[in-house]
Amino acid sequence: ALFKIDCVTVDLLSAVLHIGSLFSVVLYFRRTFYDLLLEIKEIVKDVMNGRFSADDGSFSTNRRMLFSLIISTCVSVIVVLILNSVFPSKTEMLLLICGICFLVTGFIIFLSKSLKKPLTNSYSTKFSLVAGLFQGLSIALPGFSRFATTVSAGNIFGISKQNAIRYSFVLSFPAM
Repeated sequence: ALFKIDCVTVDLLSAVLHIGSLFSVVLYFRRTFYDLLLEIKEIVKDVMNGRFSADDGSFSTNRRMLFSLIISTCVSVIVVLILNSVFPSKTEMLLLICGICFLVTGFIIFLSKSLKKPLTNSYSTKFSLVAGLFQGLSIALPGFSRFATTVSAGNIFGISKQNAIRYSFVLSFPAM
């Protein structure tokens, strides 16, 4: 038991903190979530009327973000499943893993400043894949910062800091 606190209490505390975080994200970004829900409605309507096109050149910003979030979430689930099967128990090497992940996160942040692209604010497939990879790594590996790496990926792919931050928080919704 950690600090004489049993595992059930730690798990309960973790669950309560995640629920609080989830509530905060949904509350703060309620307009974004509302817009994405409206976009889902529009996609269903387009599919039902035979007007849906996979040509992403005609996608609205919300539709592009929605598809990007779906891609990122799928990639992160795959990464988590792979890493959890490779590292089923992280307890023996937890300190080493945390230290390495902190260093990797710092390197990604540093790298993002030198690889920064001009602003396009377009959620590209490459960005979605990288953001999903970082999201999955952060779920499976302690010390790997989900927020910092997702915002850094946005920086590398030309997404404004504000949009990258919003994307990072909205992407955290399925993870919580």
